[in-house]
Amino acid sequence: MNILKTIIYTVFITLLLGSADPGTFGTWTKSNGERIEAPCPGAFPEDERLRFPSGCVSQVEGVLLSKQKYVSLQGDLAALQARITTLDSLVEEQRNQIDSLRLNRVIEQVEVKPCICNRTNSFFAGMTIGASVTTGACLYFNR
Repeated sequence: MNILKTIIYTVFITLLLGSADPGTFGTWTKSNGERIEAPCPGAFPEDERLRFPSGCVSQVEGVLLSKQKYVSLQGDLAALQARITTLDSLVEEQRNQIDSLRLNRVIEQVEVKPCICNRTNSFFAGMTIGASVTTGACLYFNR
């Protein structure tokens, strides 16, 4: 019976602690360094800034950053955006170069190349032309 009583008390205390509202007050640090207790906000106002004391638990989804961290991240974001812009222009330039090289290769493949004649071909071509002229002259004069 004692074990059952202990289990019931443990469950009861766990339920009480789990249902308690965590973080109803937080610590606020003033500009002069003084720390005071401040109530935690219950909800986020629409389209407004919210000052959130340290130690408060947010009741909504989202990311909360300190001012210093936000400014640091904005600087990092601007630097990364500039790098992306530079890399985009480099990629575009390289694409243009690749297209130009592909076009040059296609033109070279399609371009008619002159016949490379060797001496044997030249010799027989000359003999053929000479024989044709001689035969034509003989036939013309021996009519």
